This record gives sequence, structure tokens and C-alpha cells, in this order.
Amino acid sequence: MAVSPFSLLMAVLWSSVFILLLFCLRKSTRFLSITGVGPLLFLAGGIVLRCFFPVEIPYFTQVIGLRGVVASVFRVLKAPLGIGSFLVLDVIWLLWIVGTLLLLGRFTWRYWRFSRRLRAYEPLEEGEIWEAASKTARRLGVPSPKLIQTSSIDTPQVTGFFKPVVLLPVFPYTEEEQDYVLLHELTHWKNHDLWVKLCVELLCDCFWWNPLVYLLKKDLSRVLEMKCDAAILQGKSQEEASVYEEVLLKTLVFTQNSQKENFVPFTVLELASSDSKAVLQRIQLIMERKPRCQNKLALAALGLEFSLLLLVSYSFLVQPAYDPPSSEMSMGGQATVIDPSNTYLRDNKDGTYSLYQNGKEVEGDVEKEGAAVLLQQGFELRS
Repeated sequence: MAVSPFSLLMAVLWSSVFILLLFCLRKSTRFLSITGVGPLLFLAGGIVLRCFFPVEIPYFTQVIGLRGVVASVFRVLKAPLGIGSFLVLDVIWLLWIVGTLLLLGRFTWRYWRFSRRLRAYEPLEEGEIWEAASKTARRLGVPSPKLIQTSSIDTPQVTGFFKPVVLLPVFPYTEEEQDYVLLHELTHWKNHDLWVKLCVELLCDCFWWNPLVYLLKKDLSRVLEMKCDAAILQGKSQEEASVYEEVLLKTLVFTQNSQKENFVPFTVLELASSDSKAVLQRIQLIMERKPRCQNKLALAALGLEFSLLLLVSYSFLVQPAYDPPSSEMSMGGQATVIDPSNTYLRDNKDGTYSLYQNGKEVEGDVEKEGAAVLLQQGFELRS
């Protein structure tokens, strides 16, 4: 498997298409009430896979050559800047890498400051809330959480990648409502949702120039909340579901009327954010909840469709087309297909160039004019 500028471009384009598909499906309450959030999580996993593995698969990925605008754009990217041997594309790579390193550094710094701030709080180690949290943790099979109650936040939150830390606002929940709050936050931790958010945050830092990755970050956070709601209410009666709805509504009202500063959003998962549309969609899904046998065949078909779509995204690769002279592109009398991913040039220092394909020298030298055409098309010149 190989990675090239063209395979990376295809990864960005396809992942952007998948993000828009996720956005449309996530907004459809009807779709979610029928299928649940499983298909959306599967699609989100495909997006992350497509971004972090922008590869060409040997004997499977087919190259499609395009002329016109595509070839012209790539010719501009491969144009020299007049500063040493730097090309326009080299500057773009440099800006991308520098931007990624700066954002990763900011993420590390902010998380360090957040962790330091948490250590300054005195945790709850006794009382009714602490006993309820310990009981819920035992029921879920997770470590007993560190409890911090503070007036600095306006919604319950959970953080901690290796041990749960539950942050509670000073808010008059009833005892039953408090149990649901603790159950919600510890269910997030049990399902490793914080690690999912971390993965998406790293994705945003790596592809910071693509505005659609921030849409993915927002939508996936909402999907994780819906997933947590479904896990909590599984097997619960409608009366119990109504109590849970009340918890979400009370928290939403409290956050709407509060001007408090919340903790760093990418290191926590909140019970109910100030995004009223997202919370109201969750409540609508709970209200429409009814015992049903999900059509497993339909869900399997949907998963198969997403899998095929992901496979198709790896099946072809778009790059600029060109027509190389056949006299220069022969090997042992047989025509051979070359492209920048498997072929490069070497300067013979005598006005001619040697062509190497898959590490082997192609028979016959390339004249200076022919080499100039190949270099414009993206072929490398190696020493």
C-alpha cells in the first residue's frame, strides 16, 4: 500500500462526503427512531478510517486520469517558487504540518491546564451523592468515580481517560434525578466515549483546514449522547423514561439561564449542553420510544451499503492525465503504464534523464524536453 498526494486528496474528498451524509442522517429524527444510532456510529468509524488511512491498494485501486482543470491545478502546485528547489506544493505541505503541530501543542497545553485545575478541587468522599455514585459504579462494573461539585459549571460532566471524574453543578436535583445524572455520566465512561472524542479531536487537529471536520466533531458528540440515552433507558418503563426526560429538561433550562464558564469541551461529556435543538431532539426520541423489534435485516443491509460505499472510495484514484511519448515509455518492447506513484527520473548530467519504474531502470533515455513535461506532470527528480 502506498500514500501519495492524490490518495490523500481522495481521502479528504470522500471523508467530506461521508461527513455530509452523517450530518443529514443525524438531523433526521425519523431515521434515528427507526434505526437507532448504530448506523451513524458505523459511518463515523468509516470517516476516521478513510482520513487516517489514505492509501492506494495494489491491484485494486484504479487510476483515472483527468485533463483540463485537474491537470492545470496540479501544474500550478508543482511550479517552482524560485527559492531554492521549493515548489508551491512544498509550501502547502509545510503550512499543513506547522498548523497541525501548533494545534496539537495547544491541545496538550489546554488539557494540562485543565488537569491541574481539577486537582485544585476538593473531591467529595462521603455523603449521599458519594454513596449513590459508588453504587452506580458497582452496578456498571467501572471504578468508583472521583466526585467534584462546583459552582463553576452548569451541567453534569464526566472526564478522565483512565479513571472517571464526575463534575456536578450546584443544582437541586431530586434523589432519583441525581441517580440518573450519575448513571448517564458513568455510562459514557464505560462506553469509552471520551476516547472517541479524543480521536475526533486529533482528526480535527490533523485536518484543521477542512471545515467539515468540525461538523463531524459536533454531530458525533450529539450521536454519543443519543447512544448513552438509549443504553440507559433500555428495559426501562415509560414512567422511568419520563423522569429521565425531566432531568434533561431541567438541565437544559439551567444551562440556558446560566452564564458560567464550562470546562474544556473536548475533554468532557455533558449531560445536556446549551444546544437546545440537540437536547430537544434527544427528548423527542425518548418520547417516541416504544417497545419494538428492530428489523435486523434492514440494519444489516444498511451496514452493507455503508461498507460498499467505503470500499468504492478506495477503488479509484483521480490524478492528472498526460500522453508520454511511446518511444520513451517502452520496456523490452512492451508498452508499460507509468504514473508518479511508481516512476521517477534521474539526471544523467549529460542532458538526458533515466526513467525508473518500481525501482528498475526503463530502457532508453529521456531527452530534456520530455523530462520537463514529466516533471510538470508530477514525476519526481531524484539524485
